Amino acid sequence: MPDITEIEKIPPQNLEAEMSLLGGILIDKDAMLKVADIVDGDDFYKDAHRHIFEAIAELYAKNEPIDLLTLSNRLEEKNLMDTIGGRSYLATLTNTVPTASNVMQYAEIIHRKATRRRLLAASQEISRLSFQEEDSDVEQILDEAQKHLFGVSQVYLKQNFAPIRGV
Repeated sequence: MPDITEIEKIPPQNLEAEMSLLGGILIDKDAMLKVADIVDGDDFYKDAHRHIFEAIAELYAKNEPIDLLTLSNRLEEKNLMDTIGGRSYLATLTNTVPTASNVMQYAEIIHRKATRRRLLAASQEISRLSFQEEDSDVEQILDEAQKHLFGVSQVYLKQNFAPIRGV
C-alpha cells in the first residue's frame, strides 16, 4: 500500500466557483465589468472554462453583447464548441447559478486557487533547481528561486492594488 505522502493530490481548484462565475457573467451583462480586473483565463483550472472565459473576454473587449448566442458563435468560430462540451454545457452554466450578485466572490476564489497552483509550480521548480548541485552555484539558484516566487507574487499583487484616491 502506498504511503499517504506518495499519493498525488489534486491541485487547488474550485470547479463550482468557475461554473458559477461563468454562469453569472452570462446572465448579467454587467458582471464582466466587476470581474475583468480580478480574474483572467489562466486562472481557470478546467480548460473548457478557460476557453469559455477567454471567448467572453474577447466579446467584452470588442464591446459586443455577452450572452449564449454570441458566446456560442464565438466558440464555434474558434472551433472550440466540442472542446467545451457544446451548447448544452453553456446552458448548464446559466442554470448553475441563480443570481450573478456574487460574481466578485467567485472571481476571488478562482484567483486565490490559481495563485496556490502557481506557488506549487514555483516550489516544484525551486526544488528541481536545488537538486542540481553540479550545474549551478548557490547564488544562481537563489536568483532563480526569487524569480519564480516574484513571478507568482506579481500576478497576485497586481489584482490587489487600489487607487490611493479611493483609499
